[in-house]
Amino acid sequence: MQLVSGGTDTLVTIWDVAGGTPLRVLRGHHWQVYGVGWSPDGSRLASSGWDSAIRLWNPTTGTCVQILRDLDHPDIVFFGVAWSPDGKLLACGTYQRGVQMWDVTTGSHRGVGEAHATWIRRVAWSRDGTRLVGGDEDGHVYAWDASDGTQLLRLAGHHGAVTSVAWSPDDRWLASGGRRSESGELFVWDARSGERHPAWGEGNAVWFQH
Repeated sequence: MQLVSGGTDTLVTIWDVAGGTPLRVLRGHHWQVYGVGWSPDGSRLASSGWDSAIRLWNPTTGTCVQILRDLDHPDIVFFGVAWSPDGKLLACGTYQRGVQMWDVTTGSHRGVGEAHATWIRRVAWSRDGTRLVGGDEDGHVYAWDASDGTQLLRLAGHHGAVTSVAWSPDDRWLASGGRRSESGELFVWDARSGERHPAWGEGNAVWFQH
């Protein structure tokens, strides 16, 4: 079993979970690496960072096979990345430009949620690939139609930045975690109605990582 990490040292590191040792160190980013993610079949690895680049890697050889850049916005900052279930699309949160959705075959991209988002740290696809969720710096959780970018939900309730989002295995629920002063909070939402599950709220503040 393998685990991947990225950090302030500009490196992407693939680890052997059993031994706790690095198997391969991937070099190419020029600034902090903020997001990493395996493709569904494990054949590719995506990393994103503050150097305005998304890099796709062959995790077996450690070779960078593709670099994605927004030539219209060369100073864009990329954050968390997420592969679509079929491995054809890559969604990435950004600073001030919502979510960008990339076709990894053609290298083309389109924006999602640009009208509202300030800073999208994390994004996640629904298991059926039809919806995308992201959380922003102002404490909102958004859900969009992945096919055309239509906003389906705008959920409010967090007291600080939303730092993580995830879908339940049946796509019925959304989980969002974030900061609140010196602690954290975790909310669970109905992914269709947008109602917050009454069992999760201010009294159940914990850190949530996806």
